[in-house]
Amino acid sequence: MGLFSKEFGTMITIFNPIYPLQFERFGDGNPDEDPEFKSHLSNLNQGHEVAGELHVDERFYPSVAIYKAEKKARMAYVSENPIAEANAALKISPNCPEAYNVLAQFKAKTYDEALGFYNKAVEVAPNVSGEFDKELSERKCWGLNHLRSYFRAVHGQANTLRKMGRCEESLKKYHLLEKLDPKFYSWSSFANWRYHVLEVYMKIGDDKGALKFALKKSNSDAFGLSSSCGAWFWTKALLDYRYKEQRGFAEDYFDLVPNAGDPESRNLFNRFEGTILRAFQASPETLNFLTGERKLPNCRIPFHMGNWASLSNIGSYCLSNAELWRNTPGALEWAARNVRTFMCSLILNQDMESCKALKIKCSANKFEELLGEGAFLDARVTSCGKTMVHVATCSDMPQMLRMLLNAGAKVKICRSRIPQPLQMACYYNFNPT
Repeated sequence: MGLFSKEFGTMITIFNPIYPLQFERFGDGNPDEDPEFKSHLSNLNQGHEVAGELHVDERFYPSVAIYKAEKKARMAYVSENPIAEANAALKISPNCPEAYNVLAQFKAKTYDEALGFYNKAVEVAPNVSGEFDKELSERKCWGLNHLRSYFRAVHGQANTLRKMGRCEESLKKYHLLEKLDPKFYSWSSFANWRYHVLEVYMKIGDDKGALKFALKKSNSDAFGLSSSCGAWFWTKALLDYRYKEQRGFAEDYFDLVPNAGDPESRNLFNRFEGTILRAFQASPETLNFLTGERKLPNCRIPFHMGNWASLSNIGSYCLSNAELWRNTPGALEWAARNVRTFMCSLILNQDMESCKALKIKCSANKFEELLGEGAFLDARVTSCGKTMVHVATCSDMPQMLRMLLNAGAKVKICRSRIPQPLQMACYYNFNPT
């Protein structure tokens, strides 16, 4: 069985699109009780994406003062004292939007303060260009380097309003970003404004709008970004439960397992069969944080994240979306039951490679433990229609079969495409006793 996760994150982006502010923390858990998370954070790149951008070009600014201020403000993100550097930039020119972006990120002690700084950045942004309105009308705001401070300010407004629970206002700002520059930029997470849009739609109760946005052709590339593919698959899975009212096992996952000889089967981002199982593969540890079994630590949120399965990436997603999952009755249990069933299928099929990748102990004891916690016992777990009873019978696994039957799995299953387990045992002369 091929894992979809091998195809995830094909477009590398590592900057955290959550736009972390200096005072924000992942959660309230004790960092010392999760040394793995603590170690992961200490090993991340501590730089800042803005300072590494293309240098500002004096030719595009209406005055030397604004040019020098913007240049200084961009480098403030990686200075020892970002606040002092931002204030110095404002002394050069009070019309420096990037300086206010820096103050929002590093000086603000509350969301209200951060929003005030972002609002000020938006207010003074027209001064960075003699043809501001004309350039905005070209819808290349991120592509025009001198306008990025304005784009960042609007993105900051959108994210801060979302964090404050003002989701309808936030959504308008996200849509403004799309209007400012609809192009998809795989190389810059700061332009990855799409990251939180599904969440905001769902928080205002517009699940249909969220699904429509997710499936919009111009947005489909967001499923391939290493900084957002895990988040989008988990959110799409929640939409399957909430909007599509899926309550059983994601059997349709097995209709599109990647096949080396079939390029279309490897195109993960145009079709979404079995999304909850893809989400689990994208970031297996996410479910433990969503359920609260594993606590998010009281640590600063880094500017950089690892890949889609990294703890910083998972933590950023859960920080924003755990509330949605927990407030949707039955959603987490449905997700957990799907995950346990999938793990059982991997163990039954003795898929050592997948079990190793997902850190699953491929043993009879683990299989029994998963069944005891709850699984979809009679679900189809292969592309040809076999249930776990079929697989255990045909694979001559009497111990596993006994566990399934003791858990309540059915021996007689009405499926037109495949014989009964007993018929298969007789035909192939299996003797699972």
